[in-house]
Amino acid sequence: MRSISYTPGTDALRHIGPLFLQAQDLTATVLVRLNARDNSPYTTIAGSRTSLELLANIVSLSSLAATDLAHAVAVNPYEGAPFVGYPADGEAGRTARHAEAIPKMNEHLDDAVHQLDLCAIGCHYLAHEIAAISPQPSPGPAEPA
Repeated sequence: MRSISYTPGTDALRHIGPLFLQAQDLTATVLVRLNARDNSPYTTIAGSRTSLELLANIVSLSSLAATDLAHAVAVNPYEGAPFVGYPADGEAGRTARHAEAIPKMNEHLDDAVHQLDLCAIGCHYLAHEIAAISPQPSPGPAEPA
């Protein structure tokens, strides 16, 4: 997402739309994982609450990233015919709308990147924490020499 290049309007929608859907998929996946862990024997392991709370925060962060992407879609300037009786704006009007929208869109995209960076950090810590608190399988009987 850091290297997304777009022109406001249809091009931006084509680039941002799939990112929005991916962020929603991430949110749904993490929520399913939270539900699975919450309804499992994992909750009886000492320290599991912290993992569950971190997973819940990752749900929130990924949802915020999707919201930021949705805001970028909302401030994107679209082309279309005005209401009857209103004059169509020319190239100058179009250029002005794009110039006004670009910083707003970039701010929302930057916020989404930040949220997703925090998701990645959270997932890294979560994986480490789950591995640290999960019971390790006991070694089997020693093999004869």
